[in-house]
Amino acid sequence: MPAKRKIKEVRANRFVLEDSKGRTKALLDASIDDEMVLFQMYHEERSMIEASIDPNGSPHLVLFNKAGKTAVGMGIDESFGWGISMNDSEGRPVCFIFVGSDGIPRIRLLDATEPRKVRTLWASPTGKRTRKTETAGKKPRPSKPASQ
Repeated sequence: MPAKRKIKEVRANRFVLEDSKGRTKALLDASIDDEMVLFQMYHEERSMIEASIDPNGSPHLVLFNKAGKTAVGMGIDESFGWGISMNDSEGRPVCFIFVGSDGIPRIRLLDATEPRKVRTLWASPTGKRTRKTETAGKKPRPSKPASQ
């Protein structure tokens, strides 16, 4: 019978992983807020990926370009819904694809070339205010007897 391996455990509220030259490569931080957790991965001393869970328990993921600007963001928000935002090379939002808290999927294309002025170029029609399931309002079909 093989010997059981003892599980080794390290407990802390913040871990920083560095390379041989002392540059930060990854960060796991639970010290920011009692309920928030942040994970970051670095390249050339810049955060390139951030994953977090906010105080409400909603997950978020952000990808950055080489200039350190937000390129893509994904997340869930109780009031907004869940979706993906895509930004231009300067980090300005240009496209949102999301499912609202009402369950309806939406797309919104933006022009953010002017500072402090973002205008919608196109938005998907909102249609009905709530999404119905396929079986809503339908009576169940009677089951057919199995053929012998």
